[in-house]
Amino acid sequence: MEIARFVLGTILLAVAALLTVQLYNGRWLSLIARPKETKKGTYYPEGTINTGKRAAWVMVACFAVVATLMAYEMAMLTGIPVFVQAATIVNNVALVAYFASLLYTLFAGRADQSYQDRFKKEGARLLLLLLGSCVVMTAVSVLFA
Repeated sequence: MEIARFVLGTILLAVAALLTVQLYNGRWLSLIARPKETKKGTYYPEGTINTGKRAAWVMVACFAVVATLMAYEMAMLTGIPVFVQAATIVNNVALVAYFASLLYTLFAGRADQSYQDRFKKEGARLLLLLLGSCVVMTAVSVLFA
C-alpha cells in the first residue's frame, strides 16, 4: 500500500508542478478565465495574468503539502520520532501557507471589482480550480493519514 501512496503522490507532485509552470507563464489561463474574442483577436480579461500567477502560487503550496505528506509517510516508515515530528511541523506550515495563498488568490486583485461580481461569470473558473485543489488536498490528506 505504501508503494501505491508514493506513486500517487509522485503523480500529484508532477501535476502540481505542471500546473504551476503553465499558469505562471500564462499558457493555461483558460483554466481561470474565459477568453474574449474580438475582430482583432482573442484576449483574456484585465488582471487574468496576475490572477494566474497568484493561482500558480496556490499550486506551489499544494506541491509543498503533498511533498511534506510524503515526507511524513517516509518518516513514519523509519520510525524515528524526530523525523516524524519535523515532518509534522513542516506539513502544518505548508498547510497554513496553502490556505493563506488560497485566500489571497480569492480576495486579491482589482480594487474596482466588487466581491459579488468576482464570483459570478468571470471568477467561476478560478473558483472551480481552487475548489478542485481543495478537494485534491482533502483526498491526499485522507490517503496519507
